[in-house]
Amino acid sequence: ARPSYSGGFFLSYRGSKAGVQVGLNYSQSGYRGKRQTIPFGDPNRANFNEQQYQFRAQSIEVPFSVQFYQNLSDKDDFFFALGSGISYNIINQDIITRFNGETSDREVSDIENDDFRRINYSFQTAMGWEHKFSDRIVMSLAPTFRLWLGGIKRDALLNRNLYQFGLRLTFRLERELEEY
Repeated sequence: ARPSYSGGFFLSYRGSKAGVQVGLNYSQSGYRGKRQTIPFGDPNRANFNEQQYQFRAQSIEVPFSVQFYQNLSDKDDFFFALGSGISYNIINQDIITRFNGETSDREVSDIENDDFRRINYSFQTAMGWEHKFSDRIVMSLAPTFRLWLGGIKRDALLNRNLYQFGLRLTFRLERELEEY
C-alpha cells in the first residue's frame, strides 16, 4: 500500500432522492514494495543496508457518479454513490529509498517509457453521510473504493491494476436553480 490523494472541483445536481456529480481532479497514486536488504553486489551496499521501492503515478481525472439519497433528518442524509471516471496519466516515477539505521536517502526518477497507459477508466463506489450546515453549505464524508480497469502498462505479461480505498471529504456550495 502507498498513501495517495486527489483534489479538485465538482459540479453536482441533486434532487430529493438522486443526484449526479462530475468533476476535475489532480490525483497521485501508486504502490510501495516491502523494505528489503540490499544485495551484496550492489554498489549502494557500502553506505546502506536496506531499500524500498515505490511507484508514483500523477494524473488528471474526470470522475462522474450517480448518487442516491435517504433522508435521516432535516440536516442529515445518507447516500450511496456509483460511478466511473477517466484519467490522463501525466507522469510516472520510480522512488527508491535507501536506509542505514536512522539515516535515509531518497532517489526519485521520472520513467521515460511509452509502455504506460496514458488513458485509463475506473469504477468507483462510495457510501456516506451528508450534513447541511446552512442553506448554502453542505459537507459530505464517505468511505470510497476505486478500481482502475486497465493495467498501468498497455501490454505486459505482469501488469498491475491500481485500486484505492479512501475517505472522501467534500464541501458543496448550494444554489437554487432558477426557472425561466
